[in-house]
Amino acid sequence: RRKSLCFDLETTHTDSKKGELVGLAFSYAPHSGFFVPCTDDTRQTRQILEEFRPIFEDRSIEKIGYNLKFDLSVLRWKGIMVKGRLFDTMIAASLTNPNMRCTVQDLSMELLDYETIKITSLISENCGRKLTLRDVPLQQVADYASENADITFQLSEILRPKLHDMNQEKVFYEIECPLIPALVEMEYEGIRLDVGVLRKL
Repeated sequence: RRKSLCFDLETTHTDSKKGELVGLAFSYAPHSGFFVPCTDDTRQTRQILEEFRPIFEDRSIEKIGYNLKFDLSVLRWKGIMVKGRLFDTMIAASLTNPNMRCTVQDLSMELLDYETIKITSLISENCGRKLTLRDVPLQQVADYASENADITFQLSEILRPKLHDMNQEKVFYEIECPLIPALVEMEYEGIRLDVGVLRKL
């Protein structure tokens, strides 16, 4: 039984409410990566997510990711509430080195001396139409997503001791990461607006 699991969701949109799932990537050890593709069939995607619900909602498994707020939001809109301790490598990197650029690609080069597959090499505008990962051959998406999950897991192992050395563990584990699901829930619930008043303004 794994105590920690890194996951990364690939979607068709950067808006967590609008994006369709292209697939889920996982890593549970350095140099490991697995990809589960999702089709544009909503019912099939829902069935795939149900297979992983027990893992996502297991409080005993730490969830590792990069910019977890996005992934948790996507799953929340799909009816899954991620539970358990969180380790967000984007936040960890910003706490341990505020001046360092914190994209996965930058962190990988800086901390692992490894150049990752760039999303721009997979999707770009084609004949005026903006492509999504749904338009990319499945094997390329699988390679990209699996690598992302693997690299993120490796980064977490490097950043953990750095948090300790920089005396940032309390801020990270007790403030920053617990705030992620709270923000996700706030965005999911939304706020009430008086449309009439807004129109008058």
